[in-house]
Amino acid sequence: MSQYVPFLNYNLEDILTLFGRPSFSSFYMVFLPIGQVGSDLANAFNDRKLFNNDKDAYRLEEKISLLCSDATIPGADFNTIEIRGNRQGVVEKYPNYKIFPNVDFSFMVDDGHSVLRLFDTWMNFISPLEGDEDAPNSHYRFRYPDDYILDFYIVKFEKNEGAYSGESSKKNMFEQSAKTVYKFKRAYPVNFASIPVSYDQSSLMKATIRFQYDRFFTFDIENNKTPEFIEEFISSIVKGG
Repeated sequence: MSQYVPFLNYNLEDILTLFGRPSFSSFYMVFLPIGQVGSDLANAFNDRKLFNNDKDAYRLEEKISLLCSDATIPGADFNTIEIRGNRQGVVEKYPNYKIFPNVDFSFMVDDGHSVLRLFDTWMNFISPLEGDEDAPNSHYRFRYPDDYILDFYIVKFEKNEGAYSGESSKKNMFEQSAKTVYKFKRAYPVNFASIPVSYDQSSLMKATIRFQYDRFFTFDIENNKTPEFIEEFISSIVKGG
């Protein structure tokens, strides 16, 4: 007698809600608060005239956020240790600490090269040159981490976010998708990849930055509620840009 197996008897209508609305990788936003106003890091950016005070132009934080063409949703790994002898003939492995791999972000380079100058300034701020640039005895020193680290965020949303619902009777006429926030704690750049240039056919210039961070965690954004970190991001643009 054949056995009834429920999960082999789906109708197309039953699975459309699952497979009809997949998540797409191109819908995200990066929030990178470049230094708190008044901090030494922000002052270093200001010294290179990176902050734009023109009210009709994009602020520095906006540029970096909008020009981030490739981002990385982080993963994690466990380092394991082997236990021998607890059970005869068996080697057991258990995790002893969690590893957060570095993440790479790519930024389109604007015609003012502010993206290049920003990350060059950030890395030079982490390890400033002591002495004259041309002096043979010049050397590098490192600052304390609290001077150059910051928290930043990726918000992953879906393509229906902000779509017009067409129903004016709704309190919010624009649709809201599921939104997950990835928060990177104590992050800083550890690698600024070389950028090749040539006389071959022109292509879009991108800067790829690798970030180190202590850990990440996730949380969801409730509908019709602006998270505190976004409000702070907007405030930094308005006041400090």
